[in-house]
Amino acid sequence: MLSLLRPKDIKLISLLCLCFFVCEGAFAQSKRFRKATEDDDEVVKNKLFPKKKKIELAGPDLGLILNQSYIQSFVLHANLNYYFDEEWGFTLEGLLALNSDKSERYCIERFYNDFLNQVGSSCPVPGQDPAGPLYTTDGNGDPAPIKGASFGPAYVPIRELGTILTGAVVWNPVYGKQLAFLSNTVYFDLFLTMGGGITQSTYYPKQIVLRNGEISRGTAPPPDEINDLLCTEGNIPGACPELDGSHNAFIGDAGRPDPVTESTPTITLGVGQKFHFKKRFNFKAEIRNYTLLGTAAGFDTFFMTWIGVGVRF
Repeated sequence: MLSLLRPKDIKLISLLCLCFFVCEGAFAQSKRFRKATEDDDEVVKNKLFPKKKKIELAGPDLGLILNQSYIQSFVLHANLNYYFDEEWGFTLEGLLALNSDKSERYCIERFYNDFLNQVGSSCPVPGQDPAGPLYTTDGNGDPAPIKGASFGPAYVPIRELGTILTGAVVWNPVYGKQLAFLSNTVYFDLFLTMGGGITQSTYYPKQIVLRNGEISRGTAPPPDEINDLLCTEGNIPGACPELDGSHNAFIGDAGRPDPVTESTPTITLGVGQKFHFKKRFNFKAEIRNYTLLGTAAGFDTFFMTWIGVGVRF
C-alpha cells in the first residue's frame, strides 16, 4: 500500500509518526516528574523504615558537654517523637546533667598569692594539704609560714546544668542507604532539631571578696615591707594559712559564693544521623546546642554530643 503513496506523502507520514512518539515520550516523562515531585505518594518507594504516623521512643542517650572549662558534665538524654509524615515530626525531650569538678576548678579555688615567689607551686594538687606549700620550717624544725604568701582563690562565674525540658520540631531532609564494608546495605536518616524549653541550673556568681571579708587577690605590698611580711589579717590579700586549718572555711568548696538556683528559657538546635536496623530500631548520633537566655552574661551556650538507640511503634 505504501507503494501507492507518493514519496512526499511518505515523508509526511513519517514526520507525523516521529512527532507522535516524541510527544508521547515527553508526556510520559512529564507524568513521571510530577509523580516524583508533586504526588502525595512517597518519592522513595518501598521504604524499609517508614516514619509517617509513627511514634518513636529514644534513650537513654549517653553523652557529654563539650565546652566547659571548669566542670565535667555527662548527660542522659531521652525523647519521644511523633512523625506527621516522612519529613516532619515533633519531639518532647528531657536531659539530665551529672556534674563534677575538673582539676582546673580545684586549682583556682585554692590558688596562692606568692608576692616573693617562694612557693614552689601555684596551687595544691588534689589530695594534698592545701596549706602545706605555704609553710617552711624554722630553726627548731617547727612549721613557719612563708613570707609574703597566702591563699588567693579565684571564684569565676560557673553554671552547673541540672535538667532541661524542651519541645522541638524534627525535620528529616535526607533518607538514603549506603554500602558498609562493601557488603552490607545500611539505611539512614539525617535530621535537624529546632525548638525551645526550660533549663534548671545552679549558678555560682563571680566573687572577689572572700568570706573572711578580705579581697581574694590584689596588688603586692610595698617593696620595702614585703621582705619582713608575714600573712596576718588585713596586710596581705586573701586568706592566711593557719595551722589549725581555719583557712579551709574561706577556700575551696566552702569558700564558694552562695549558689543560685535558676530556671531559664532555652532554645535548642541540633543535627544528627540515625542508622536503622531490625525494622523498628535505630542507632543515633547527635550534636546539639542549648542556649540559655536571660542569664547574668546575657546568654550562656552549651554544646553537647550523645549516642543512643531508639525504637518505633
